[in-house]
Amino acid sequence: MDNNAIHLHVKQWYAWAPGIEGAGQWRQWAEGSLMPDFEDVPALPFIKPMLRRRLSQLSKMAVKVAFECLNKENDDFNADRTVFCSRHGELTRTVGLLETLASGNELSPTGFSLSVHNAASGLYSIARADTAPSVSIAAGRDTLIEGVREAATLLTEDGIHTVLVVVADEPLPSYLSEYADEEQRSFALALLLSKADINANCSFRALYDREKGIERQEPQSLEFIRFTLSGVSSAVMPGARCDWLWQKDV
Repeated sequence: MDNNAIHLHVKQWYAWAPGIEGAGQWRQWAEGSLMPDFEDVPALPFIKPMLRRRLSQLSKMAVKVAFECLNKENDDFNADRTVFCSRHGELTRTVGLLETLASGNELSPTGFSLSVHNAASGLYSIARADTAPSVSIAAGRDTLIEGVREAATLLTEDGIHTVLVVVADEPLPSYLSEYADEEQRSFALALLLSKADINANCSFRALYDREKGIERQEPQSLEFIRFTLSGVSSAVMPGARCDWLWQKDV
């Protein structure tokens, strides 16, 4: 076992993207035979309609994968901690608020209150009546990495046996796309992690001798899904300041 790596036990995972849901469809996507549908909206029959109307597309995706990942365990299961991650957060809602201000109109109090970075975490906790402590993270290209690293740290504490990590993002507005340093996708991924002292099934570590001139790549979360569904034992994913070597532990 590599002592320089962070070892994880992924109990289960669930991902959603427009037109892609379930392991079978994600496998088709990983093989290149299924493309996303950019107009799709996640179904949330388990959320009360009044609350559902408050959710943005980003929050819908995050809450969708969080519920589905935990419901694969059992209907009453909650993780001991949650970590919600998004590189850009509620940027679509925030841009709308800024445009409202620019036009001289008054802001929507609801829209303003739900434009914060931990909106998805708060809405999830209300919908599920989950009072577990939660952390919200934004870390650029390394948003997945830092979310998982936070979860691994939490799992070293006594009494914490499972941590739910949720990553969700949307494409930048078209007039900001020139500043993007990775492919723009709508997606959400939930990982239910447990202590890895005995049953670790994957790990990652930093590689600082990175290659220069890396082109724009898929977000790390999508690369993780591709790695998980592939037959390869290791994969290198570019990050902000270094590359990351993911390995399947056997």
